[in-house]
Amino acid sequence: MNINRQKNTKIGITFCWICCMLLIGRNAWGNTAVSTGYAGKYVKGTAAINNLWSWMNRIKDPVVPAAAPNVIQQAGSLDSFFEALMLSDSSVINILHTGDSHLQAGFFPGAVADNLQQKFGNAGRGYVFPYNLAKTNGPSDYFWTSNIAFSSDRIVDRNLSQDVGPGGIMLKTNHQQFTLSYIPKGELANGSIAGLELFLDVGEQDNEPSITSNGLDAVVSPLLFEGAGSGLRRAGLVYNENVNRVDLHFKFGSAGSVRFFGANIINGHNGILYSTVGINGAQFLHYNNNKNTWIEQLLLLEPQLIILSLGTNEAYGFTNEEAVRVELEKAVQTIKTYAPRASILFTTPPSEVRMKRYVSVKRKYKGKVRYVRQVRYITNPYTVKVQSTIVNFCKENDYAFWDFYNIMKGNPKIKAGWSKDHIHFVASGYQEEGRLLAEALEQAYENFKLQNANNNL
Repeated sequence: MNINRQKNTKIGITFCWICCMLLIGRNAWGNTAVSTGYAGKYVKGTAAINNLWSWMNRIKDPVVPAAAPNVIQQAGSLDSFFEALMLSDSSVINILHTGDSHLQAGFFPGAVADNLQQKFGNAGRGYVFPYNLAKTNGPSDYFWTSNIAFSSDRIVDRNLSQDVGPGGIMLKTNHQQFTLSYIPKGELANGSIAGLELFLDVGEQDNEPSITSNGLDAVVSPLLFEGAGSGLRRAGLVYNENVNRVDLHFKFGSAGSVRFFGANIINGHNGILYSTVGINGAQFLHYNNNKNTWIEQLLLLEPQLIILSLGTNEAYGFTNEEAVRVELEKAVQTIKTYAPRASILFTTPPSEVRMKRYVSVKRKYKGKVRYVRQVRYITNPYTVKVQSTIVNFCKENDYAFWDFYNIMKGNPKIKAGWSKDHIHFVASGYQEEGRLLAEALEQAYENFKLQNANNNL
């Protein structure tokens, strides 16, 4: 034991001596070499010392990647939306945010909505769906109840034979009568509902529904467009005074297949009505392959701004940049056809997203060597390819984009906000992302107003 202590002491003394020599050498040796005319003799040694010193400093102060400015790039393409936003105190401004699992839980888009509505007014909860009845995750500020059990389908399911509606998800049943109740939580429970519009498919054309709530009959009308099913319906209800919850009673002419697609909630005030459609696992191709979902979003929710937050799942099923670009073009073409006056804002997926890999690791146990299978996580190399494809597509076609991939770098709140899978964020991470997007939109709007003021001088 004494011998080991002596060895450790010698090692410690030697290390301290080397560090002292490095400190002295950096300040004295290099300077002496230059002053005595022997720069050539000592230049390699001096450079080595400086390099080692720099390396030691990097250990002490690790380099943090620089974040890109938090701005909307090519924001000029949002001018028509900003013009509408100037009238937010006297009208309802519709925003539609479409995406994947980063949206479905509601934290990211909810933070964008909260920040924008604080400045421009709150016109209601927007699009809602009974995610809990479909046995999947959803926003935490409301839930639904029913007296029956439903089955469900999503836009990402294989072999879909039916339209899944504007939210990319549906409930379905063969019951001729049932009830559905929408129950908001928190601040939303305080008389926040002035009216709503329901979206459903009654199946057979003669299976017209009777829908009542609080003694009122919903006004039911067909939704017509090329490719729409004959049973597609919208049903509107406006209450005599604001209510805290919605209890709906459905009765159909026959016991055929009925599909429920969700509702759009308003509170009777002017301002921003922010609707979110997010489906776990979704890619652009899922929305494009189920084109009616795009069309119904655009016709029923009538957005003036469409925010597209997809790309993470494209990186996991990546084939090539051209395949991603084709899907971007399809999405934009549908939007231009059915919502030609809407502005489009793309966002890029988060960087540092990881993917799982299994490796065999050698372990020694009781004198025997064994190989154990372990999980390792590596940065997904395809995320940057999807990001660059989105950015290049926007630059070439003059669409606005918010490059979260680079904006998030070095942000301590985002770094601390990763979930265990390092694909998603926890609530705090998504809330920071939402705050940043709202901040960028608000700044772009202020720049628009300033430019307009200068043009009018």
